[in-house]
Amino acid sequence: MRCLENGLQAHQGLPGPQYCLFCEKKIKDKRGIATLNDKDNLKILKEHYTTIFNGKVPTDLSVLDEIKPMHIVEEMGKVPTKNEIIESINNDMKK
Repeated sequence: MRCLENGLQAHQGLPGPQYCLFCEKKIKDKRGIATLNDKDNLKILKEHYTTIFNGKVPTDLSVLDEIKPMHIVEEMGKVPTKNEIIESINNDMKK
């Protein structure tokens, strides 16, 4: 992308377009018209990626109503006491 932002002049020391995917390549816009320069390439790629990453995906939130609620075990929310931890460790060691 830096190549497109800076133009082909940014690659003066490098031999050929193999160092940049978009150098000297023509990109077609939505109408199928090929670009003429780097600025046009940048504009088309910006529009393309903006559409991809900012697109709205249709979502049906009503499917959330179909999820069965889980049984809540209140005891799982309590922190075990020191004695409960020691007892559990001792029980595991006996096995």
